This record gives sequence, C-alpha cells and structure tokens, in this order.
Amino acid sequence: MAYSTIGHAVPLSDAEIERRVAEIDDQGYTLLEGVIDPELIVALRDTVTRLIAELDIPFGENTFLGHNTRRIFNLLPRDPIFAQVPLHATVLPLIDRVLGGQCLLSSLTAIEMNPGQRPQPFHADDGSITLPRPHIALECIGIWALTDFTNANGGTRIVPGSHKWDRAPVPGEQVDYVTVEMPAGSVVVYHGSLWHGGGAAWASWSITARASCARKKTNCWPFHAMSRSSSRAACKS
Repeated sequence: MAYSTIGHAVPLSDAEIERRVAEIDDQGYTLLEGVIDPELIVALRDTVTRLIAELDIPFGENTFLGHNTRRIFNLLPRDPIFAQVPLHATVLPLIDRVLGGQCLLSSLTAIEMNPGQRPQPFHADDGSITLPRPHIALECIGIWALTDFTNANGGTRIVPGSHKWDRAPVPGEQVDYVTVEMPAGSVVVYHGSLWHGGGAAWASWSITARASCARKKTNCWPFHAMSRSSSRAACKS
C-alpha cells in the first residue's frame, strides 16, 4: 500500500518541543492548535466518513465505547492516508521525546461522536499497567480534531495533573475537570496516566483521530501485552 502525502507539516523547534514536554510533565497534556494542514484534515474527515458507511460501523455496545459513538479501529491498513497521522512531522517528534526516543505505535482509531452521547467514564489509557504510580510516561497519545472540538460535541474532559497521582480512577468516579476545546486541525497530546474521558455530545457531532504510542523498551513491562490492535508499526521520523 502506497504512503499518502497530503498537505504540509512544519516541525516544532527543539526549544518548542522542550517547552511542550515541560507542559506535559507539569499538567499532563499540551494543546497544539492549528498545526495540521487543512487539506489533510478534510481528506482524513472525508475518508473516515466514507469508511463508516462502507464498513457499516455500529454504535458502541457499552457506556465506555458510547451508545451514540462509532469507532473504526486499526486504521493503518484501511487507507494509505492514515499513515500520515502517526508519522506527522509536527506531532511525532514531541511524542517520541515524551517516550524517551522509544516510540511504538500501539493503536490508531477514528471516533465519531453523535448528539445524545453521554460522558465517557474517567480512565487512564495505561490503566492496565500494574506498575506503581506515578511513573514515567509509558504511553503518549495524540487526539486530532478533524472537526471543531467543543463542549457541545464531546470535547475530551481531562483532569490536569492527575498523571502524578498514585492511582488510576475507579469506575464511576467524579472529579473536577477541564474540557479540551480546539478548532479542527489541532492536536492535544497527553501522558498515558492522565485521567480523562470523552465529554457529552448534545448539540452537534464530531470526528477525531486518536494515535497512541508506547515506550518501546523497558526492563519491567512486556509491551507486547499493551497493544490494543491486532497490528503495530514502529514510529519513524
């Protein structure tokens, strides 16, 4: 399958990467506003919409997946355009830096949220890892806004600083949070231990692409057990 190249990507400077890494270390996330070329955003959104129809993607079967939300998992083999998400020259160097230069793609998913969707329970993406908390970033995730992402259409709820806490959330736990709101073409990058959950979609729909990367080598965790999809690909700059 040929690799797709649409639009232009402007790499972050070394100083900007370090500033963003410091934000993630401090608050658990950083927001890269308007960094993705609009041409690529439109192409990704159109491809996701087409695949949802062609594949007859169903709505989620439980509260976590969302009864008014549809997800396409394992995007890489579905269309050449999706390789541009984990390999993006603006976002990848930041994620690679957070993970100590040992970045392995563990999942790539498209998410369509529709009106009527209730908030997703708070969780940490590295919740299955049984290491004592807090710990270094073993996962780093980027959520791409393919439409404007707002409080009205499911903007992700995040709990700043929670990646430093000594536990993951318990099911149904409620805590103070902020909602990620960003225009299409933006990316929020966050630490895998950060507590978060999708917001309620009550006024309009949204589409996002979610790329999760794991730290490739560690002396204390078998990373082959962390993959959430049937195939993985090494991240390369």
